[in-house]
Amino acid sequence: MKYLFALFFSYILGSIPFSFLIAYFCGNVDLRKSGSGNVGATNLYRFCGIKYAFFGFLFDFLKGFFALYISQRFLGINGLNLILTAFAVILGHVFPVFLYFKGGKGVSTTAGVLFFLDYRIFIIIFSFFWLIYFWKKIVSLASVLSALLLIILSILFFSFGILSLERAMFFGIIGFLIIVFHRNNLKRLIKSEEKRVNE
Repeated sequence: MKYLFALFFSYILGSIPFSFLIAYFCGNVDLRKSGSGNVGATNLYRFCGIKYAFFGFLFDFLKGFFALYISQRFLGINGLNLILTAFAVILGHVFPVFLYFKGGKGVSTTAGVLFFLDYRIFIIIFSFFWLIYFWKKIVSLASVLSALLLIILSILFFSFGILSLERAMFFGIIGFLIIVFHRNNLKRLIKSEEKRVNE
């Protein structure tokens, strides 16, 4: 029963569209009909600036972290069940019930999940993301390459006995899904049509 509640709680928490709500607060902007049409922090930045985008990222990050923290600390969820709870909060962000299942790409919430599950991988991925971003100023490129690195790290860390099989599989699957969620961005990247964050 606790496990089912943890799944439900995590999905609902993941479904809260913080960047979408912040955009309405800062300028009555509907992110679904503006810019890229995405309800994440990057699109929020285009219309509300860096301060609001930071809070959009932060709240989405905290969704991922606290879904697992509460599930483990107060509900006693661990092991494979905790991994499935992590899936629930990320899928809640990508397919939120409050926005008719059309949400963000899952990057910020995944970052919060990574921080909770393995801070070492989080530090590597987080640093790599910003390295690519400051180089190219294209968030989608940084996200896709970071997801690819996550897949590679999951294999390496498991091979050296640093990660359990269940966590390695989870990181690999999430990395793959983030790439899939960015498939339209990938098409634009290939055609050199993807916009920089300030465009």
